[in-house]
Amino acid sequence: MSKTQLIRQFQILIHQCSITGEKTATFRARQYSNAIKILQSYEGDFNIDNITQISEHFKTNGTKNPQKTIEKITDFIKLGYIPQAKEALENPQINSLIELTRIANIGPSKATELFKKYGISTIEQLRTQVETNPSIINDKQKLGLKYHDDLEKRIPKSEMKKYDVVIGKFCKNVSDSLQMSINGSYRRKCPDSGDIDVLVTGPKGKNKELRNKLIDLLITKGIIQEVLARGDKKFMGISRLSKTHPCRHIDIIDTDIDEYPFAQLYFTGSGGFNADMRAVALKKGYSMNEYCLSDKNTKVKISEETILQKLGKSRFECEKDIFQFLDMEYVLPENRNKTTLSKLK
Repeated sequence: MSKTQLIRQFQILIHQCSITGEKTATFRARQYSNAIKILQSYEGDFNIDNITQISEHFKTNGTKNPQKTIEKITDFIKLGYIPQAKEALENPQINSLIELTRIANIGPSKATELFKKYGISTIEQLRTQVETNPSIINDKQKLGLKYHDDLEKRIPKSEMKKYDVVIGKFCKNVSDSLQMSINGSYRRKCPDSGDIDVLVTGPKGKNKELRNKLIDLLITKGIIQEVLARGDKKFMGISRLSKTHPCRHIDIIDTDIDEYPFAQLYFTGSGGFNADMRAVALKKGYSMNEYCLSDKNTKVKISEETILQKLGKSRFECEKDIFQFLDMEYVLPENRNKTTLSKLK
């Protein structure tokens, strides 16, 4: 039984929660979403002999009592499905939700509207109706529909490497002081990725300006094909390396130079590794997020003096500095898929 199939079962349960209207539906949907996040960071096999190991993985990642979730996973291992999910699939509306929410920018609410108001339950039906009645979805949803087939494809490591080289070159064209990294599963050296997560930074106070110059250059050069959102900190768009390549989802996020090591650590993942490392920090009296380390009780960011005493310099310059501050051995990104708390102590 594969992890992807199991995650799909929990996604069906989330869709079921979205249409029930029960008081506990939101809570249950949140539980299922959390289960998916924890499952994504689990690298073991899914068989009956590993149930205890899977349960411990949930506890390590913040689920105090995963009994109900483990029962569903046990059913999946034994039967090949979760009974509640199989039952949910008998509902045509849930099937339409599963299908339509595959399109970027179409969530459960919009999918429900399309099903109830227009009788749309498949992507092909939506394409047909949009041709005659374009107003039934907004511009961003139209882009999601237009590029749907490409965006569902995984991005092979070879293509990610090309993005790394191309975007890195354009960063240098913008400014020698503009730093960038493509993080997520690519930085962990996984065989493929879902999208392109670019993190950039520059001299203090210049990161936003440099990010915008980079985005403008990528648009001019035809790498960025569409703009989905352009906020103060985050850009979302559709990119393509060349006419022979599929279109991809790309995020470009800028961060302050002092926060860059924490952001890089956070966006590299995996989720399980991040949770484990935060637990180590907590044991040492600190809270850690994508911005900084702070005192776990006062929530005050640790001072330059504290950093200087521990590192011999007044700020964190790279990921290794964070590990050193926490008295931890540095873990290479490619080893962060399977590392557990016991290896970090």
